[in-house]
Formats: sequence, C-alpha cells, structure tokens
Amino acid sequence: GIFAEHSQLPDGLQIYEYKRDPLVALMPAEHPLAVRDSITLPDLAGYDFISLETGSSLQVLVVNSAAEAEVRITNRIEVVTFTAAVQMVLYGFGVTIVPAGIARIYGSNERLRSVPFSDRWSVRRLMICTRDEPKLTASAKRLLNHLRGPNPVPLHLPTTKGSLPNR
Repeated sequence: GIFAEHSQLPDGLQIYEYKRDPLVALMPAEHPLAVRDSITLPDLAGYDFISLETGSSLQVLVVNSAAEAEVRITNRIEVVTFTAAVQMVLYGFGVTIVPAGIARIYGSNERLRSVPFSDRWSVRRLMICTRDEPKLTASAKRLLNHLRGPNPVPLHLPTTKGSLPNR
C-alpha cells in the first residue's frame, strides 16, 4: 500500500519512504490570495474551506497543522474525493488543499489557481508498506522494488493498536 506518513498504522508492516508530496491551496483565479507566489496556513483563516472527509489523512494533517498554528479554518463543505473538492472550488464555494500533482491535472483551467505553501507541514512524505515481503508474488516484488528504488531503508513509524478502517 501507499499512504501518508502521519497515517495510523497497524503492527507488522514493513515501511519504506516512497516520495515527497507537496500540498498547494487551490482556489478560484479571482480569489484575493491567487496573486500570491506562496501562502501559509494562517493566510486561509477567514475564507470558506472545502475539506476532505473527516478522518482522511489530508484532513487530519490540515486540522493538526491549523491547531499547531492556532489558526481557525472554517469548513464550508466536506467532500470525499479530490475531484469533488476541485468542483466545489470551480463553483466558488471556497478554497481547498490538494497535492500539487492533483492541481497540475487542472493546471490548464483558467478559472483555477494553485498557490504553494511556504509552511514546513505542507510537504508530506508518502510511504510504501507491505505485510510480508517474502510472500509477495514475483510481479508484486518487482513493483515494490521499482517504487522504493535502490538501497531501500526500512522505516520505523509508530503503530496503532487494533484494526483500522478499510479505505
């Protein structure tokens, strides 16, 4: 599996860093912050926010980062997918936070503007995990080796007791 670094984890996983995942604020092109070269999370205070569903790794990261920065983010709408969040921005319901890769998909849309964050929290580490690498099929092992690259170093991240919801 592939997941964000701060996600809850069950015991028994072998974990490797996959890649960095910078986040951006996505907003209507006419939004007051759209002219900025970069923003911080506190800059979003006072604007309607389109959040991913409660408990998603990105939503948890934003909520925790806002609490750390003592910033109140006003959720106007909660959605399940990045596509839905982008649509809500297009309809003018507010701003959202998405991975830069998602924003690039919509880069040719003149009605949208993505603005990178200058905050340290906004660059997530994505991880690869597997339960029992020796039992993987040959094709799964080739994919794993390709994704984690040469000289992979296992990481040791905190685990969560009990089972996790299937997402």
